[in-house]
Formats: sequence, structure tokens, C-alpha cells
Amino acid sequence: MVPRAIQGQIASDRADHVWLDLRHLDGRSMHRRFPTMDRELAARGLDHVTDLIPIAPAAH
Repeated sequence: MVPRAIQGQIASDRADHVWLDLRHLDGRSMHRRFPTMDRELAARGLDHVTDLIPIAPAAH
């Protein structure tokens, strides 16, 4: 259901992504709990503590 809703919003906005906002979560906790996500975001110049994260559904 979530990917379908994301895709619907992307189509509605005529965009290629939507924004995921994790800024309200505890930064240190998130860094410890999701180290891979943290590294991937850092490699792209993003930090969930300060930035909105662009997301789009993936094909499986």
C-alpha cells in the first residue's frame, strides 16, 4: 500500500520522488540503528538529521 501511495503522489505532483522527513527522530539513535542508511545518505551528501530524503518506489 505504501509504494502505491507514494507512486500516486509522484504522479499527482508530476515529480520523480517524494520527500521523507526523518528530522523529528533522534539523530544518534538513527545513526546507530541504521548505519547502512547513514553511510548511503552521507555518500550522497545527505543527513537525515538536517535534510529531507528524496524517495521513490523500487522495482523488485
